[in-house]
Amino acid sequence: MGILALSQWEKQNEGITLFPSFTLEVPEPSVLAIYTHTHIRDVLLQAFLGKNVLSEGTVTVNGHSLRGPKDYTQAIGVCRLSDGLYGRLRVREQIRLYQQLHRSLWSVDELLAMTKLKDRARARVKHLTYSEKQRLKLIRLCAQHPVLGVFEEPDQNVDLETKRIMARLFQCLQDEGVTVLLLTSNMESAVLLAEDIYRLEASGLQKVRTQSEEEKEDPPGTPGDGALTLPFDKIPSRLNEKLVLFHPTEIDFVESVQGQAHLHVQGDTFPAVFTLAELEERLQPFGFFRCHRSYIVNLQNVREIMTWTRNSYTLVLNDASQAEIPLSKTKMAALKTMLGIK
Repeated sequence: MGILALSQWEKQNEGITLFPSFTLEVPEPSVLAIYTHTHIRDVLLQAFLGKNVLSEGTVTVNGHSLRGPKDYTQAIGVCRLSDGLYGRLRVREQIRLYQQLHRSLWSVDELLAMTKLKDRARARVKHLTYSEKQRLKLIRLCAQHPVLGVFEEPDQNVDLETKRIMARLFQCLQDEGVTVLLLTSNMESAVLLAEDIYRLEASGLQKVRTQSEEEKEDPPGTPGDGALTLPFDKIPSRLNEKLVLFHPTEIDFVESVQGQAHLHVQGDTFPAVFTLAELEERLQPFGFFRCHRSYIVNLQNVREIMTWTRNSYTLVLNDASQAEIPLSKTKMAALKTMLGIK
């Protein structure tokens, strides 16, 4: 038995299966994500708060089954989007309240440093930016130091600096023996912040292939009978029965969503005619790189390579939106070789 087990979790609602029975065991502290839609996410949040919302299911922590609300509160910390803050308090006062409430082993200054809020310590909470408030919310769970920390959409609408801080913070919690579980409807957030990703829907809980699984590339596609033959230097997209042609230099990156490749061009998205594997072959001579199982990026448009955790990286594009593209660990070495970096 690992440190955490969700056993036979199931939810039926008026005869409709929201999600069938599943079991998830976590043998050691880790950062994982469950990618699902809002309705299921809300049910999971209520369950982790110890409320009797599941049709079936138990939670076991360190070999002990959680029974009542007190057991859940001691073992599980939940950070929701709807959680409030005391606007009139100063940041240092808010953190001291968390520290005293949970008898945290971390000092106020350490908690300020972890979330990069030291220069805002004297500011009133109501004067913080949205991103700074989200960082402050995370401090409560750091102070609580639960066995399991559950975070609802932690990086939703926050700035780039806050995303980086969250990634480091989750890694720090894992190193301190805390298992971090992210509940999100954004696959990009799951890829960037978590080591293991699961998809939960009406068909059940499925693990999403990441990292080492990404080495198994899609087999090269072959156009079927009647496939359109175009000059190699044009990439087609079909829109409303019209064929739009793009030069490779116009394309920022290509993304695969549910098996359909999409071209991202100057902030707009266009469905591609070819598969991701076919596009990789056609775009490679123009400086494109398969950085992730679901992404091909134009390296000419990459401004920055960021390290999120020891197993997670991202590419920041040099465009108006500063789009962030996942870079898998297995592709990092190949990219360094391409760039001549040791």
